[in-house]
Amino acid sequence: MAGSFKERRSGKDRRASRHTASKDAERRAADRRQFPLPEDPAALSATAQNLQAAVDAYKQDHGLARISAAELVKVLQEMGYRQA
Repeated sequence: MAGSFKERRSGKDRRASRHTASKDAERRAADRRQFPLPEDPAALSATAQNLQAAVDAYKQDHGLARISAAELVKVLQEMGYRQA
């Protein structure tokens, strides 16, 4: 049985050639969306669009898939919202 196995380790990462970084980054960004994209973007008010963008940016900056209620309050405060 000697010689029945072929040495395949070349020291190169074969995965790098099969995946493109842009597609992987795009998929991860889509996974991080807190709110699903509406079918009609005009259906959201400008305020809702700004909140959605701020939450998505916060999650991307912190590498999160979802945020807690406390983190949402922090995002709102950073946007300038104050409790009346």
